[in-house]
Amino acid sequence: MSAIKKFVIPLLYVLINLLFIYKYGMRQGKINVFILQGLYIVAILFIFLIIQRCNKTRYLQIAFYVSLISFFLFSVLINLKVNESALNVDRWSAMDATIKAFFENKYPYTALTHLNGRSSNLPGLMIIGLPFYLLGDIGFLQSFSLLFFAFVLFRTLRTWQARLLGILLLIFSISFLWEMYVKSDLMSNFILLMGFVIFLHEKNKTHGLYKPLVSGILTGLLLLTRIVAIIPLTILFIQPFLQSSLRKRLWFFLSIFTTAIVLSLLLIRLCPDYDTFIHYNPLLLQNKQLPFIISFLFILLPFFFFKKYKTLNHILSYCILFLSLPVFSAFTISLVKYGFNNIVYESAFDISYFNILMPFLIYSISEDIDKKEIKAG
Repeated sequence: MSAIKKFVIPLLYVLINLLFIYKYGMRQGKINVFILQGLYIVAILFIFLIIQRCNKTRYLQIAFYVSLISFFLFSVLINLKVNESALNVDRWSAMDATIKAFFENKYPYTALTHLNGRSSNLPGLMIIGLPFYLLGDIGFLQSFSLLFFAFVLFRTLRTWQARLLGILLLIFSISFLWEMYVKSDLMSNFILLMGFVIFLHEKNKTHGLYKPLVSGILTGLLLLTRIVAIIPLTILFIQPFLQSSLRKRLWFFLSIFTTAIVLSLLLIRLCPDYDTFIHYNPLLLQNKQLPFIISFLFILLPFFFFKKYKTLNHILSYCILFLSLPVFSAFTISLVKYGFNNIVYESAFDISYFNILMPFLIYSISEDIDKKEIKAG
């Protein structure tokens, strides 16, 4: 996995953002898209160079807080200024429609988005979006996830070089800027998931299954956000689960099961009949990019490599590897069926699914810098 850490992970970060620049940069006619991509590569290299050469803690601290506060305010302003009804992406209205239908005692999966699509939000995602819906704007979830990501960096990385690099890589991620502009919940979902994996790994390392009742409830909530969420959660918990006592295992399993059942029933109880449930449920929509059987096989894969999940480094690397498989498989299938031009110009494949990887990529790069700076003294 060392080769992945040193070369593939930074390359994936850059390539995903270059793909976003290509797709959306083509829509403006002022600057050649390849020039934009070249400037982006230069900017990222410049960030790495400056951070690695700066060893004055005070300057790094100031840069970290100024960057975080400025971009947080910018994210709030964007959410207030953007007219979501004019967007050609309906993730925000999918969550909005789900929560609104729930409060109106209607079945959420027959509700329509502002683009006449249907919601694929699982109950856990609805719970995560609920506070921001009540605040008046689903998009504030992205502002919160920015602060949460900064908190994860601050609590788990020891050097200011690594902390600053992490926040700048998020801020300079074109894919995250796109998420923020269209008020998408996808990357925010996986920022929360990544933070949970990092914090719980440290606790599980010394306690086995740490507080199995609470861990199980939170795991059940995160499992019911997106189907592929099971991959990092499996990687995180499989070793502590096997190493814990039977009592802890039972508490953990029962709390996951109970949470999943309760959250599911919150929405299923609103379904008018069985036929409606069969034809309108989130699992059908979440698997439209990739056949369910392929998704199921990818979900099973992490179970076969459980002995390799020893350190946080291993866990993050395998999260990236196993999350990449369904995303790149779906992308490849679309590429073969429709061609690259249809992916870019006709959105034959939703490239935002690559954002599932982005939080793990950024943190892994930052953690690698953290270790190098500590070793250098």
